[in-house]
Amino acid sequence: MLNSSYPKYVPVNSYIHHSVSFVGMKNLKLGKCIYIGSNSFINCNGMVTIEDGAMISSNVNILSEDHDFREGKQVPFKQQMIFSRVQIGRAAWVGLGAIILPGVKIGEGAIVGAGSVVTKDVESGMIVGGNPARSIGQREGDAWKRAIELGNYYMLECPLR
Repeated sequence: MLNSSYPKYVPVNSYIHHSVSFVGMKNLKLGKCIYIGSNSFINCNGMVTIEDGAMISSNVNILSEDHDFREGKQVPFKQQMIFSRVQIGRAAWVGLGAIILPGVKIGEGAIVGAGSVVTKDVESGMIVGGNPARSIGQREGDAWKRAIELGNYYMLECPLR
């Protein structure tokens, strides 16, 4: 049986849809002004940090643990799990249906396209998409950096809060 729960405390100016499932909540750190859309699943057993202003769309899966399949003494994998921290940076945006795999860091202001499978770190301001996710662009100018520095996040004025 899946041990899922929901945060007892939703951070300031944040919205977490009631259908979001969390596992390993003691290893979850949430910033303020975040958004997590419906039917998302967040496995926090290896530690998940979602920083201020981050937006996570619906149907997103964030995984911070995996089976040890490399050892080879047992197939298809060992019972032992491998835990790896996931970090979603300030004002990052994770698109609909994306999958974030264990050990990934998504930088400040980065954008992950809908349906992407993120297997490697995403640098700040980078736009990635695909399976596996690869660079498809970069945010332009410096206005987005100033908005992050000033804490001008979408959820401060969002009607959902």
